[in-house]
Amino acid sequence: MDSAARLPPPKLRADYRKIASLHGDKRAGERLIVHYELERRLAHRMRHSTKEEREAGLYGELYDTLINSLPDHPRKTASEGHAPSDDYLSRQVAMVLRDVDRNDVFLDVGGGDCRVALAVAPHVAKAIVVDVSDALVPADADAQNVEFVKTRGVDIALPSDSVSYIYSNQVMEHLHPEDAIAQLRELYRVLKPGGRYLIRTPSRVSGPHDISMYFDDVARGTHMKEYTYASLTEILRDAGFVHPKIVIAPRAYRIGTMPQFFGLMLEAVFGAVPRSLHTYICRSKVARTLLGITIVAKKPVLA
Repeated sequence: MDSAARLPPPKLRADYRKIASLHGDKRAGERLIVHYELERRLAHRMRHSTKEEREAGLYGELYDTLINSLPDHPRKTASEGHAPSDDYLSRQVAMVLRDVDRNDVFLDVGGGDCRVALAVAPHVAKAIVVDVSDALVPADADAQNVEFVKTRGVDIALPSDSVSYIYSNQVMEHLHPEDAIAQLRELYRVLKPGGRYLIRTPSRVSGPHDISMYFDDVARGTHMKEYTYASLTEILRDAGFVHPKIVIAPRAYRIGTMPQFFGLMLEAVFGAVPRSLHTYICRSKVARTLLGITIVAKKPVLA
């Protein structure tokens, strides 16, 4: 018998409605359970997969199954409170446009619906989207200066030193931990010397942030690993990136930067909050502003 089938039946947290209201999720409890049961099964398969299975296309298979099986999945539904708003899209685009110009080649990692790339494309030489699933790609994307490149999860079928700016939003946490450093090294390879990588991912300290937020204290869904400032900075450096800088950008509002030591101190303070108070303190607007991880790092220019 599949060991995933032996997992105990899910039980919604007592404060799940509070969490749902914080995230604007209006789905009924029974729909959250359906989502969780499916995602937990798929995540269990991913966590126990081999490198060969993932390289053969497991990421695309699982995410196609997840999105296509749930008509009310947050990435699919257009109802208020689920799909990213136009304002959120505009803020993401504004973050990118302040750093790029007409000569840049922009790469959006995991931007499957191409919305960010389509908005950035008129302002750059070319916009490219890499994702494991093409289920959300607009039919006319390639006619609007946007190229879609499908990946099996780690590999990126682009030449070395071919893009000048990389953006990923809520992607890193979906990678199997064994693949995270491998993908960073692929991104480092395709990035031109002097190019920048802007990465956004949820904080482990305020999590979990996948569907298991309504059930568990740690991520058990498709968030394979949630990071901290310290752990993400470490693997960025291991991949070759330099000068990682913490950016304060809640909901893509770019406010400013934060010294590394201050970010680490905040994580220690919020990490000490008892689980009984976690939802009310670590998921508060203040905490999400300070803990939502946005880091920009560079590929060095070698002499």
